[in-house]
Amino acid sequence: MGLINTTDLFTGFRSRLAFSRSKMADKLDIEETTLWRITSRNSTPQAKTIKALTNLFLLAQDKTIILPYLEDQPMEAFKLCYELIHAIDAEDQQSAEELIKTLVAFRGFDRSVNKQFILSQGARLDLQRNGNTSEIRKKIHEGLGITNISESDFWGKVLILQEPELLHTLALVYASEGNISHAIKIMEEVIGSLNQSPIDEETVQ
Repeated sequence: MGLINTTDLFTGFRSRLAFSRSKMADKLDIEETTLWRITSRNSTPQAKTIKALTNLFLLAQDKTIILPYLEDQPMEAFKLCYELIHAIDAEDQQSAEELIKTLVAFRGFDRSVNKQFILSQGARLDLQRNGNTSEIRKKIHEGLGITNISESDFWGKVLILQEPELLHTLALVYASEGNISHAIKIMEEVIGSLNQSPIDEETVQ
């Protein structure tokens, strides 16, 4: 069982996404006063609040990756995102390509958070196809830029949304180019960031 500094955890995420306190509370479905008590160490978050945080920011949970956070999309879009992730995992490239085409046709899927998901999965698919690594790197950098980080300045930051996936793919790009040491360095930093996050309900008592 690990100990979580909830003040750093909640304020770190709020700062990275530039959420106001009220917007953060709304996203977590808690009162603003409750959020204040959590971040000032006057209250311990309930398990359901921690789960809401993991759902919002795509954190590691029980050694799996949960569904991505999307903005203003129907449940069907979440289902297709799940299918896309597993199609790429299974190296079903044709299905993955069709799913990407279907998703980008959804109304509002060009919003930045949703676009970051498509860029992250597109980079995975391109790498699987042995695509041009320079082009894959451009796609990764575009995705990271959506949440205002870059390959050179993510060290030590809390990672959110699709950033872990993008950086994992970037590490694989470096490995494919023979730069193993840099690939390992990126992965160590990504794992370190994810380890700052709650893993299961038993973590919070």
